[in-house]
Amino acid sequence: MIDHENKDFMNRFKLFDILNDIPIGASKILICENVSEAVSTIESVVHQNASPIAIDIWTTIPGVRGLIKNFFDILFRAVKINFIDDTFNKNMNESSIFSKLTETYPTLSKKWIDAFLQSYKHNQLPKGFPNEIMASHLGEMLQSQNLIVIIGIDTTKFKSENLLGIANAINWIAQRTKLRYTLLIPRLLAEQKDLESILYDAETFLLEQSIDRTQKKSITPTTINEKKHYLLPVIGKPHPFSQGEIILSQLINLDNDLSGFFLFNQIVTTVKNTHYMVDLLWPEGNLIIEVDGYRFHSSRYAFQFDRQKDYELIVSNFIVLRMTHQEIIEDPKSSLEKIRDVFNFIKKQQIGE
Repeated sequence: MIDHENKDFMNRFKLFDILNDIPIGASKILICENVSEAVSTIESVVHQNASPIAIDIWTTIPGVRGLIKNFFDILFRAVKINFIDDTFNKNMNESSIFSKLTETYPTLSKKWIDAFLQSYKHNQLPKGFPNEIMASHLGEMLQSQNLIVIIGIDTTKFKSENLLGIANAINWIAQRTKLRYTLLIPRLLAEQKDLESILYDAETFLLEQSIDRTQKKSITPTTINEKKHYLLPVIGKPHPFSQGEIILSQLINLDNDLSGFFLFNQIVTTVKNTHYMVDLLWPEGNLIIEVDGYRFHSSRYAFQFDRQKDYELIVSNFIVLRMTHQEIIEDPKSSLEKIRDVFNFIKKQQIGE
């Protein structure tokens, strides 16, 4: 009999090795039975290993111009979150930020940096620059992060010329940005000749499934739509694409009892010598709060991973409170009260000691 649980965990370690073995300036194709399942697995791997990745899920395959713009949008978000947002949050004026950027990235065009800062205010890419400049400059601002860009093609509808465009575009953007890219595609796309040029070293990534797809469709929530792009990890602050984390951050910061105690997106080490990224941490109380979005916690693998993670955290003397993305958005007051109840419970135990 096949031990599906062990097979899933072996596949997880294989996936981590595959991602880390991608050379700088290169791309890797992963063929998946289910792209959403693969994205869920990658998110779990990242949370354990704190590997910096940007994930974008495409439900349509655009033409060449749309492909390049999509890639630039991903990189722009990564630069914005990793550097620019933090810089602006430190209340530096624009002149000081410009000086800091030119000092940090001396090979970047000053004209481009100035345009970047202006476009940042409107959450847009700078305009009027050749694609070569855009790719090399955005890439240089991210190279020190050792970023891996993950693109999930979550559709089987396509035009032949658009598939050929993907094959050309992903190699072009990888070489120009000097970053690493992974393209997740369903098996049907892997059978298309237009992708032959990038399929020569493709690998198939499978996870065992215990719930068939018809069952999964019947339990899929429809009230909350989670965004289809992600940047992980974002250490020390709520994730900008997690509405649940942002709401909790605002509520906790305004709460007289809880403000100042919690840290967002922290790495903790367990007694098993594993490392996990947790959404909120109260270090003094060993309290961890996890905000579970449906997209990343609905698969069999994610369910199994979360339980293994909870087990290792509990035996490492952490208390874990799991909350759903949906409940926080629908009833933020009740969600805050749950946190307060556990917080006060731990406080009383500490006093009793």
